[in-house]
Amino acid sequence: MNVFLGSYGDKGNVNMEVDYIRAYNWPLKAGNELPNPGFEDSGSLLPWEGTGKLANRLGRDNSIGLELGPGQKVEQYIYLDNDREYTLAYWLLGGKGIRVNIFNVEMVTGDLEEVLAQESSGQKEFLKKSIPFKTGKEYNANKKTIKLVFENTGHIPAILDDITIEKSF
Repeated sequence: MNVFLGSYGDKGNVNMEVDYIRAYNWPLKAGNELPNPGFEDSGSLLPWEGTGKLANRLGRDNSIGLELGPGQKVEQYIYLDNDREYTLAYWLLGGKGIRVNIFNVEMVTGDLEEVLAQESSGQKEFLKKSIPFKTGKEYNANKKTIKLVFENTGHIPAILDDITIEKSF
C-alpha cells in the first residue's frame, strides 16, 4: 500500500498530524461479508474491537466463542454494497440483554445513522438470531461503511459465535 500526502504551507512550514492508518485484507468465506466471524481466524479478537474476551471451548461445537460480560461490547467497521439488503445472523448463548446496533457511517464526517437496534436474550443452549437490514446509499457503486456493535446490557455473561452478514437475494 502506498500513501502519498501532498503538503502545502506558508514559507515552507507545514504541520501534519496522523492518528493512524489501518487496512485489513481478511479472507471472506462462503458468502459471509464479515471477517473473523467465528473468532478462530486471527487468534485474537481482531478485526473486532472492544472489551469482549475470546472464550476457548465455549463457542458452538466446542470452538472459540466471544464472551461479553455485563457492560462489555465489541464493534467492527464493515464495507458492504450500498443500498443493498443483507441479513445479519449470529448464535447466542446466555445473556439477558444483548443489544445489536448497525449504523451507516457517513463519508468524510464519520457521523452515525442508526439502521437497526435490537435487544435479544439468549437461552441455556445456543440459539440462532437473524436480522434483515439495508445499507444506506452512497455515490455511484462506492461501498457503504457500516458499524456493527454487540453490547451486553444485561447482568449475566453471554457467548456469541458464528456471526454472519450475507446478501439477501
